[in-house]
Amino acid sequence: MPRFKNATYRFGVRRLAATLLCVISFLKPSLAQEVTYLGADEPTTAEEIYGQGVRETPWLSPQDEQQSFHLPPGFSIELFASEPQIAKPMNIAWDARGRMWVTSSKEYPYPAAEGSPAGDTIQILEDSDGDGRADKSTTFADGLNIPIGILPVKDGVICYSIPNLWLLRDRDGDDQVDERVLLLGPFDTSRDTHGMINSLTLGQDGWIYACHGFNNQSQVTATDGSRVQLISGNTFRFREDGSRVEQFTSGQVNPFGITRDEWGNWYSADCHSKPLTRLLRGACYPSFGRPHDGLGFAPPMMKHLHGSTAICGLLYYQAEQFPAAFREKFYSGNVMTSRINCNALEWQGATASAHELPDFLTSDDPWFRPNDIQLGCDGAMYVSDFYNRIIGHYEVPLEHPGRDRTSGRIWKISYAGPDAIESPASLVIDQGNLTEELASTNEARRCLAIGLAVTDQTRFSSDTAESLLNDAAQSEKLRISCMEVLLQRGQFHVAPKLLTEASTPPHLLVRQLALLAELPLEERRSAAELVREKLPFDNSQANLVAVQLLGSIANASELPLLAGIVGSATGSTHDSALSDPALAYTARIAIRDILRDETQLAIATQHWSDWATHPAADDASAVDRLIAETLLAVPSPLAAKRLLDYVAAHPHSDAKFVDAALLATTKSADPELLERLLAVLKQVKPDSLLEQAQQFEHVCDVYLGGHKELSPPLSAFGLELQS
Repeated sequence: MPRFKNATYRFGVRRLAATLLCVISFLKPSLAQEVTYLGADEPTTAEEIYGQGVRETPWLSPQDEQQSFHLPPGFSIELFASEPQIAKPMNIAWDARGRMWVTSSKEYPYPAAEGSPAGDTIQILEDSDGDGRADKSTTFADGLNIPIGILPVKDGVICYSIPNLWLLRDRDGDDQVDERVLLLGPFDTSRDTHGMINSLTLGQDGWIYACHGFNNQSQVTATDGSRVQLISGNTFRFREDGSRVEQFTSGQVNPFGITRDEWGNWYSADCHSKPLTRLLRGACYPSFGRPHDGLGFAPPMMKHLHGSTAICGLLYYQAEQFPAAFREKFYSGNVMTSRINCNALEWQGATASAHELPDFLTSDDPWFRPNDIQLGCDGAMYVSDFYNRIIGHYEVPLEHPGRDRTSGRIWKISYAGPDAIESPASLVIDQGNLTEELASTNEARRCLAIGLAVTDQTRFSSDTAESLLNDAAQSEKLRISCMEVLLQRGQFHVAPKLLTEASTPPHLLVRQLALLAELPLEERRSAAELVREKLPFDNSQANLVAVQLLGSIANASELPLLAGIVGSATGSTHDSALSDPALAYTARIAIRDILRDETQLAIATQHWSDWATHPAADDASAVDRLIAETLLAVPSPLAAKRLLDYVAAHPHSDAKFVDAALLATTKSADPELLERLLAVLKQVKPDSLLEQAQQFEHVCDVYLGGHKELSPPLSAFGLELQS
């Protein structure tokens, strides 16, 4: 983690900067708005203490811990809630009534034994007198077992409690659960319990997004028969009623915390892989020694690690209460170093990268463990503090007596420096003024208002939403909100005018393209015809979501266009500044998704089978070459057959590709094709008996997985190798 060698000097610089800001504010208010980003002072506690698995420092009261924090000039931190109102907070979330919901655990890290009563709860915290601190705590549900992810909904709350995702209904409005409905599950907890289903977040596209934690291997099925297999770290999404579930990304180690930017892009916090990951739908990310899916790993957005193996909670700040220099930044909880890290988002085309900034918050108290960060409806940042001497799940024995099970705090961070913007008078979303709330620049308020509007046709009719969406005089935020309301009501359709007019605001265009991908197939096809004519857009974000739309319609005719995008986005080998790795990778995902449709795969490669009688040119076309490379990520017998066609016709292809193609074919081929594979192997590697023998061993392993003995041709090949 970056540090000034002279902490005293740094402290003086901070205070001087704060003084100058005050002087500027007094003399020339217009300049005070130009507050620059400054990080927090370094803690006074010795650095080596933060490397201890078991902290040697004493427990502090909430009041004493509050005095331990360091923030940039102008920021303040106040206690919002603490024990005994809550125990160990896991995740926090807001409802439209301005109340915070908290999953609170005393059981962690051991779940309650089967047959034994579980002691964990969901608490509703409310600041009823408006003094900035929760003065009312209501137990909404008890008997829970290490609850983590939480999301308030109209008639209760969706939460994870071992081993399921539940809808906990409050039928009579008394803030206590009346009915527990299983939505999805059971999820696997046989290997681990500490990072399971977390960070439930509405996407405003009809889906709830979530993270799946480390090591466990879950397979869950929704009521429509859709199924996901989640092996260790993953992200997925599901419908609010549990009717459908889809995997969103694969890989990562233990994602814990997700957020969105102003373009609608998703990001996650993770440990051991990268602190920040930009989530591309359908992408694969590195994990502990796990191979990629054949397409390669998605491009990383950062190289630095913030000096930690455990990052929890993530917020991309979208509101106006913080100064401009602190907005649209990533804030992530670092539970190992007891601080909140900060990163600036930078773009090269549609490829995101994180630029490390000085840490936003530090603490002299090494027990501070920020495990969730959320934006409040007042523009403040709320931080869940899993206050504990021990945080490591593997580094320190689970039964260690030093683990704290009762202390937990939630902190509120506000800005009150030069030209601070006054916070909203109420945390409650004004249901009588939904139009204003839907236009809010505070993303928390805007999203909660959308939830109210979707179910309130009386106060916010679909005709009103359509009218506002098509009114260019309205704010871009409001028009996007109207689009999202209509989609969730099932009344959003292709709007050619918004797609084709140059005057369409960029965020509105990008959001429309993203939401079009959620429509039924025939409507997506109609939209794709318009999109195809406009590509490339002037906006890089629009190009990326347009490519995702094209990949969703399963049409082989899109492959040449997508191949061209891969080529242009890959850029010159001499000038990396011309490249757009995220766009190139997304186009490859789109090609893969099209080729997963057997009919489209057959159409795209129908001429490959002719190469046996009409030899292909030595150099394959760019489209054929890209299709062949992409088939490595399409595990099917037809894909294996086509890969063999390609390798046999182009034996001098890149050696790494040939090896990968032979291995992929081995995994997916039927017995007849395995015999052909060996013939191709002899053709492409005639002088390497060792490589032939190694590949033959793979083939035998696959074949004997479904047969008692080798077929005569395979046996003959083995004898030939021995001779």
